Amino acid sequence: QHGAGTSRKDKSLGLLCDNFLQLFASGPDGAIIQLEVVAGTLGVGRRRIYDIVNVLESLEVVQKGESGKYTWRGMTRLPQCVARLEAERDAPGSNPVVLLVDESAFEKVRAACAPPRQTPG
Repeated sequence: QHGAGTSRKDKSLGLLCDNFLQLFASGPDGAIIQLEVVAGTLGVGRRRIYDIVNVLESLEVVQKGESGKYTWRGMTRLPQCVARLEAERDAPGSNPVVLLVDESAFEKVRAACAPPRQTPG
């Protein structure tokens, strides 16, 4: 393990996720993601791409299509999804939502979803 408890594997998956998002984030919503093509483009096994799209699907960023294909839904749903997950996690008497990311990563996602601050002018 390195640094603040982050393994090399975690770092490489994080880097892979960043590279994956760079491929699609600036493109149009509705783009088709072919996992075999993406795996080849990024030079990794398809299983690693499935790891990423499974998380992105739970965050409503991609939607599963036919075998080996997903549809890019974009990042616009992310703030509402994060708010829903937080509400589910914090609701009294509910089963806690198990997050597959550490708290600092969750905080980064939540911060990215926050509305921009107004600057005094």
